[in-house]
Amino acid sequence: MKLLKNTISVWKILEPDIGANELRDKMATLQDLISRNAWLHVEHRLMEIYSDSDADSYEGVFNQLCVKPAKPSKIIITLSVVDEEVNVDGVENGETRALDFTPWSSWLGMEIDKDNLAKFDETDIIVHCLWEMTFIGFDESKIQHELEVMEAVVADIHAGKVTNRPTYKSVKDMLDDIIGNEE
Repeated sequence: MKLLKNTISVWKILEPDIGANELRDKMATLQDLISRNAWLHVEHRLMEIYSDSDADSYEGVFNQLCVKPAKPSKIIITLSVVDEEVNVDGVENGETRALDFTPWSSWLGMEIDKDNLAKFDETDIIVHCLWEMTFIGFDESKIQHELEVMEAVVADIHAGKVTNRPTYKSVKDMLDDIIGNEE
């Protein structure tokens, strides 16, 4: 919470009567968090948490997010720790959903779960969101293209256009087929 305390101090300079709870209310969206954090702080945590990351690629995305307008969203960003890894998901109307293919402008307009704001440092929230946003790639148009390809395949399957789907007796048989192992 050290960074959060520093952030509160900065806000107290700007708005002297503001306290920690009011600050958390002001940190509602991912865009709010990004706009209050310098890349150097985010990069430092990125390299601590995801040490084999390409910092330059993440910096490019971060800089795009700094100038991209937010699209209001009803989805709430939630972070959860599972087996020492942080998962980032969206919750809408009580249903959890993956956010990998979500447009970045929508990410920016999503509120951060209030319990997560109290539990996680805001820089860590940014880092984990960046990681999830770029899981498919660092170019938003390429991510959108991958989604379109997947949607086309699903549509073909539903339309009965895909008829040569193999069936397997076991996972081992499937893996052998995919990687070409023959006995």
